[in-house]
Amino acid sequence: MDFINSVQQLGGLPNADVPQLEQQLEELFDMEGYEDYWEDTVSCLDLPRAVKALSDLDKAGYFRYAATDMKDLIHLYHIVWFNEDGLYNDSLYGPESILFLDQRFVFLDAEYLCETGGFEFFLTNLRLATDSMGVELDYEERYEAYAPGKYAYRMFVNGKPFTFNLDAEKHPHIFAHAALKSILIVNKELELQQYPERLYPISLGTDGAVMILTPEQQQMVGSLIPDVQNKPLTIEEWCKEFDVPYWGDDPELYLG
Repeated sequence: MDFINSVQQLGGLPNADVPQLEQQLEELFDMEGYEDYWEDTVSCLDLPRAVKALSDLDKAGYFRYAATDMKDLIHLYHIVWFNEDGLYNDSLYGPESILFLDQRFVFLDAEYLCETGGFEFFLTNLRLATDSMGVELDYEERYEAYAPGKYAYRMFVNGKPFTFNLDAEKHPHIFAHAALKSILIVNKELELQQYPERLYPISLGTDGAVMILTPEQQQMVGSLIPDVQNKPLTIEEWCKEFDVPYWGDDPELYLG
């Protein structure tokens, strides 16, 4: 495929198995509606910029936790959708089989966190990434109490208890603080287990997400996404951008 050759001529994917990659890419786009999308996307692609950006991320270990047999395809996939909106833009709406395989991006629905099983659902999805990293992340949810507008539950993460008191009257920032508390819980575990990665939040509400990155990778990814509300931010930056009260990095300061 000429596209792969063009990428390699620019210094990208120098060790790729081109025949295998061609087959994988053709299978990926051999779906109704995606043939035209491929043509439209590639025709407006700033290929030199895209190749350099993803090569730099690769050197920084961005694809470290991706499956070995899929790494080149995932790398190429990000090049294809790299445009003026940067990384993780239209790729969110591409083929789902590729979306999360870089093991860096996980959706975080702040509203669902305030429903039964919401935090457990988030951790289940997060485990797809943390398991590939070797992070220990065991969890158990226990029902505490329920009354209209005053639901509470306790979550045990690696044996440590965390209370989610979801009283909307007591906690006016309930959705944002549910997301913040969830992120801080995981970041504490990453710190305790001496991993350099942390969760960096993106956006808020039902469209929220996190990226699992080292500080260096967070800076690099952030520089490739012009819209501040769609880039991974530090906790303090995220709280400031979305007007979320921040009281420190202890998870129990929120919704306790």
